[in-house]
Amino acid sequence: MIKISKIEPIHGHVLLVPDKEDYFTHFGIALPGRIQMVPAIGKVYATMEGSGLETDDVVAYPKGVGREIEHQGQKLMAVQEKEIFAVV
Repeated sequence: MIKISKIEPIHGHVLLVPDKEDYFTHFGIALPGRIQMVPAIGKVYATMEGSGLETDDVVAYPKGVGREIEHQGQKLMAVQEKEIFAVV
């Protein structure tokens, strides 16, 4: 088994820690309209050298983009930097 201690994205990708999605009422009912209207929010975990983003920046990106991966027990999203539309 290979142990990975450092992870660095390549080919224009950024690794994000996704914010928990809060599309449910306190009764557990999903709000479908809200799911489509609200962008995904995440915190930058790692970027390529020379990226316009820095670690710990909070960014907004469209839902449904990127790939979910796991690194050292933490769920991350690998998103192309060009998909990120705002630093919040």
